[in-house]
Amino acid sequence: MSENKYIEDINKFNLLFQNFPKYWDGKSCINEMRSKGRQWRQMEWCGWYFELKCKEILKNHFSLPGDKFGNVEFDCRGNINWDFKNHAIQSGTNIILNDKEAIDTSLNNNQYHGFIVSECDVKYDEDGSFKKWHDQLKGRVSSYQLEAKKRKANSRKRKVSAELKQIIFMVLNQSDLSKLIIHKQGRNADGANRKVKYQFDLRKINEIYHQVLDAK
Repeated sequence: MSENKYIEDINKFNLLFQNFPKYWDGKSCINEMRSKGRQWRQMEWCGWYFELKCKEILKNHFSLPGDKFGNVEFDCRGNINWDFKNHAIQSGTNIILNDKEAIDTSLNNNQYHGFIVSECDVKYDEDGSFKKWHDQLKGRVSSYQLEAKKRKANSRKRKVSAELKQIIFMVLNQSDLSKLIIHKQGRNADGANRKVKYQFDLRKINEIYHQVLDAK
């Protein structure tokens, strides 16, 4: 596949994402996802909200979902597969990508694999009121929370709101794999180990092909 094929995808993204929502209020976003039956119970609502809006914008222009390898299904496909990822600026420079084996297979089949990354400035739930509101809305404790409680795991601070700063379209090829970090995850709710994923340090963004769309 020639390089201009994934650039065709990025050119479409740049046009379609011109008016992407910039200010994300947590309660409003969760209520919107709830009204649409989309992952509104999830603690990391920013990533799921970004995925929802991407799918709504791209549904008539790209294949949703993308290719499936094993039990991993990529978010969308144009000329190559693309994953939607959200990154909070306050969380540091590393971003977790996707299942290592699935990305390896996608690269073997297509030469390139892409990520659409929303970079957000977030505010956190300092007094716990947002978590309380969300828990009351859900009406029950999830199996993940019950398992975490048994293990006496610390509860992560929730995000209250997010301001979209930019969207990064980044593309990997085989030679870029050496720039990635192997990320060993924790456990699922049933205690089983999760699959190994790739991770990327955004400080190395200039070492791979990418384009940036600033939020308006």
